[in-house]
Amino acid sequence: MVLTRRLAVAFLFFAGAHFLPAQSTFGSFVGSVLDPGGAVVPDAVVVAKNLSTAARRSTLSDSTGTFTLVNVEPGTYEISVEAKGFSRALFTNLVLESRQTMRVNASLTLASQSEVVSVEASATTVITTDTSAISNTKPGKELLDLRNFHRRYLLREDVKSDQCKGRKERNEGNGNDSQ
Repeated sequence: MVLTRRLAVAFLFFAGAHFLPAQSTFGSFVGSVLDPGGAVVPDAVVVAKNLSTAARRSTLSDSTGTFTLVNVEPGTYEISVEAKGFSRALFTNLVLESRQTMRVNASLTLASQSEVVSVEASATTVITTDTSAISNTKPGKELLDLRNFHRRYLLREDVKSDQCKGRKERNEGNGNDSQ
């Protein structure tokens, strides 16, 4: 009976874990690559470079001109988009937050010679409709402060807790736990 109960609990634990959403600290880039006439550009090389670590991630646009880079570390990025017969498009200072999906659409121009079209990102907040995720990035100091929140709350002089008072009375009593 005990073994059956333990197996049932283990089964429910592992089966239920499959349906729980994972918490991720990664973000992603999605976008499309178009030519000057608005037609899709397949097989364009898309490279995302982390400006802090110099790490690079790359992919190709598919037959519909779209690309996706998933599981990308948060940080400031430079994205370049290149295709044969087109000028390179460069997007700089793109700040990717944890669990954010950033859309980067590239409109390539026909190449006359070796030229680069550069687009610099601004620091404005953008509402994205690519995903339904709600997220917020907290700096490390705020996360460390959360560890001590409970302790700081209970140590405040203006906060009284019957639970703490009861514990104190039990500890200082003469062995009798009555209150």
